[in-house]
Amino acid sequence: MTGFCAIESLDSPNFTDLMDHLESLNDALEGADAWPGRQLAACGDAGVYHWFLPTEFGGRGWSTQDQLAGYIKLGSACVTTSFLITQRAAAMRRIVASENRALIEALYESMVGGDRFMTIGISHLTTSHRH
Repeated sequence: MTGFCAIESLDSPNFTDLMDHLESLNDALEGADAWPGRQLAACGDAGVYHWFLPTEFGGRGWSTQDQLAGYIKLGSACVTTSFLITQRAAAMRRIVASENRALIEALYESMVGGDRFMTIGISHLTTSHRH
């Protein structure tokens, strides 16, 4: 845990602390096998993953516009981390849209924490002409 306070809105003073932390870790992403594990964990500690869940599921219920603005702010500090969060948020939206309460409850901690990676799978079969 990095000790970040939850970022509840775009103008939260805690946002700057997170961005400074992400920027300080950018050099660690230069290697071929680099992975932004510390960055993703810091975002979990700062409550970033709550932005993408509706309030009924313990999220902040941010609008799409606020989510995009959050991505832009995060991306100005670390584009890699911001991109990976877009993938995580897409997976979270799919899980919540399932309306499977047991699944949501089972995965909730993993969805909002930064300790596990979560993403969606994309197939390019339609563009590769190999359907």
